[in-house]
Amino acid sequence: MARSSDIEFGKLALIFRFTNRENVYACIRETALLQELGIHKRLPHVMYERGYLTPIQIQALLWGLYQSQKINRFPSRVVYNFTEEDDKKFLEKVMLPVDQFFASVSAIAKKPMVAFPQEYLIYCLDAKKQLEQKGFSRSLLS
Repeated sequence: MARSSDIEFGKLALIFRFTNRENVYACIRETALLQELGIHKRLPHVMYERGYLTPIQIQALLWGLYQSQKINRFPSRVVYNFTEEDDKKFLEKVMLPVDQFFASVSAIAKKPMVAFPQEYLIYCLDAKKQLEQKGFSRSLLS
């Protein structure tokens, strides 16, 4: 479920015509998927990663929300930067062959992107559900 402040942010981005409705909806869906995975990225962060908004536009929208008292403070930024070593440790912990995992992920990718495509997030949700079925219920990425 998307946060109300993220919805307000999306509405304001549409009002100022910084982006279109489809981009906002796609990013809101992505933040909801990430939230289910335990990654708490906010809508401005996702829209920036996708290239839909510039830092100046994000700052203007946050200032507008702050001035209209729809948010109490500016949200902090969290950047997740995982190394290949982190990936290997994770995959060893869940007993998934490293080569098989990277082969399946690269088969899904059509072109390199800055942010994760929605297909990756769905793949991660499936992996999370399989782990939960095996008794691994801790949040992995928060």
